[in-house]
Formats: sequence, C-alpha cells, structure tokens
Amino acid sequence: MFPLQVDDDDVVAILLQMEIIPLCMHNMDFASPLAKELATYIVIRILVHDIGLEYICSQADRFFALCAALQRMVVTLTQKPSTKFLRKIICCYLRLADHPRACRALHGNLPVVLRNGTFDHYLTMLDDQETWSLIQQLILKVS
Repeated sequence: MFPLQVDDDDVVAILLQMEIIPLCMHNMDFASPLAKELATYIVIRILVHDIGLEYICSQADRFFALCAALQRMVVTLTQKPSTKFLRKIICCYLRLADHPRACRALHGNLPVVLRNGTFDHYLTMLDDQETWSLIQQLILKVS
C-alpha cells in the first residue's frame, strides 16, 4: 500500500523528516510529466494533514519555494494543458490558502494565468466545470 493512502500523521511526520518535500519540488521542475504529477500528488497528500500544512507554512523559504514550483507548472500547462494535472495544482493552492499567513501571501503570488481566464476556453471546450469551479474558489479565497 502506498504510505500516503493511509491517513496517519506519523507517516507524514516521517516523510517530512526524510525531506520528501524538497525532492518533490525538484521533480515538479525537472522530472517527466508522470513524475511531476506523482510529486504533486504526494505534496497534496502531505498538505491535507495539518502537520504537513504547518511544515510548509512555518518557514517562508519553504512556502515560497513550493509556490514557485507550482507556478512554473501552471505556466507550463498554458502551453500543454492537462485538466487532471491543473486540478492537482489548484488543490495544492487551495489547501495552502487554508493557512491564514499563506492565504495572505498567495494574494500577491497566485499565477496571473489563474486569475486572467487563460484556462477558461480550454476548460469550456472540455466542459470541465469542476476544475473551473476550483479555480474560482481559489481566486475568491485569496482575494
């Protein structure tokens, strides 16, 4: 069983001690598309836990490094869109926005392409209301 399928704070704590977040961020930048998705999935599963959210948000350099990695992936998706992957990234942002300090920081650091409707035509074409709705939730949450 994949360890993050278990909702266990101890597993998350061990993964954080093993410095899995920097490894995931590296993969988000330099790995194959599949490995990028897996790394993003791991980050989401860690962020779902309060201990993971606090770990990321407790230090500005960690938070901004993750935001930079997410932003680079969003920009990449403007050239080769994937709703499944975009949804994972938006879920990361939404969870980060649950933290008050992170939410304030996201207000000025959310990628412009999420705010300006860049993905609207693509999502409309695919009739993907779920992803469009997630983007709208995120924009409202950080505004």
